[in-house]
Amino acid sequence: MGNPMRGYESEAESACADLGRLLLGTWSGRERLRDNSVFFKRNRKLTSRRTVANLQEAAPGDRKARALLGLALEWRIAAARQSEDRAVARIEGTEMLRTRSGFVPLTRFRAALAAEPDAERRREIWDHAGRLRAERLNAPLVVAREAERRALQSVGYRDGAEAFEAHSGVSLDALAESCSSFLSTSAGALEALEGELRAATGWPSDGPLLACDLGRLLALARGDEKTGGEADLAAVYARTLDGLGIDAAAQENVHLDLEPRDGKSERAFCMAIRIPAEIHLVLQPRGGAADLAALLHEIGHAQHRAHTDPGLSFCDRALGDVAISESYAFLIESLVGEPAWLKANLPAAPSVAPAATRYERLMLARRYAALLQHELELDRDWDRVPRETHRERYRELLSEATGAEYGPEGWIRDLDPGYYSARYLRGWMLAAHWRAALRERFGEAWFDRADAGEWLRALWRRGQELSAEQLLAAELGEELGFKRLDEELMPPAAA
Repeated sequence: MGNPMRGYESEAESACADLGRLLLGTWSGRERLRDNSVFFKRNRKLTSRRTVANLQEAAPGDRKARALLGLALEWRIAAARQSEDRAVARIEGTEMLRTRSGFVPLTRFRAALAAEPDAERRREIWDHAGRLRAERLNAPLVVAREAERRALQSVGYRDGAEAFEAHSGVSLDALAESCSSFLSTSAGALEALEGELRAATGWPSDGPLLACDLGRLLALARGDEKTGGEADLAAVYARTLDGLGIDAAAQENVHLDLEPRDGKSERAFCMAIRIPAEIHLVLQPRGGAADLAALLHEIGHAQHRAHTDPGLSFCDRALGDVAISESYAFLIESLVGEPAWLKANLPAAPSVAPAATRYERLMLARRYAALLQHELELDRDWDRVPRETHRERYRELLSEATGAEYGPEGWIRDLDPGYYSARYLRGWMLAAHWRAALRERFGEAWFDRADAGEWLRALWRRGQELSAEQLLAAELGEELGFKRLDEELMPPAAA
């Protein structure tokens, strides 16, 4: 990258650790919601126009420069929209919804829906949450989106899609085309799995699902009310790693935070302060299979980061293609759908629970395929199409993809900055390839094989030095795509 970029990588690593500690304190509920503007001011050199220009010049022939460009753009976006994002977080944490068990913050409305047996009451909660989002959240999120666009345009990008493609090398149009085919080929499987869950839970067989019903249907199929609070999460963590030949007690670099705490993020997360030296796995327990899925997902992230070769560069350890880390998270999370794993860790789960997991995975993959299409249209038509058109398009895409009737309220709140939908989708694809290879080499119960764990550790050691496509080609000689995922999510009768 030449002299102008000398020292940038080490400065970026130090700054990432500082930001990680700030976010860990806030998201774990141990510290108040912070104004991170001091951090971005202190590190403005890392995101300046001159720095970005140097990285842009070097990026075409230098993968480290591309990785650092991705970080610089991510931070430019975060800095540009931090005021509005902080306001949204404050509103979501303080606005309350009335439920049978009392009032809950807006951030927990999906959990409240899953626990509510009365269909009319679920609709009331959903409508109330929708009104709050439309009236209180969407205006600052529109402002945040506009600030994000200005921040990217100031360094030469037309929109977020062009910026993402510049640092990732991923064609969003090609991915969207693959998503369109996936939505077409998997529609029958979604319908069949939904029918299986309806029959197993006694859900009415006729009439459409509403978006507010999805969590409740899954909760019934997983048996959350029968199994709630049963699982000892720390024991599940240790047992799962032991099956792969990993001694959890010996991992001094991985720190668990599984205790309930006011102010803790409702969304479980893994915070890698320094890879592989300091990794934090944080989860707010609620009970039932949903906790297990969240725990397993973060185990995949944490173990990937904890086993990354410390000799790799910062870019290859911490940056690069995030779809790789997501693939390990989705791989381990899928254990909640394995009957043998469930029997050992949640023995009261009903026999239909694995089908519920398969349905949820398929529905979520289809949902994000629709969200990618929505975000591309939103980005490219932001200044040309009325907001009402975007809202209606969101409702149409999400309803068709999930098989449940959505409203328009989440048209902007459902989007994570920086095209994270593309990372999730490619992570789901890659996980399906890993899962097929593990079953072929080590059997259906690969998660109880130490040699399977050794195979995974060899993958994890590589960090993110390659793209998902390159890593898959190097390890298995295969091409990344939806085919493996499509095949494995088919109901047995349809496969």
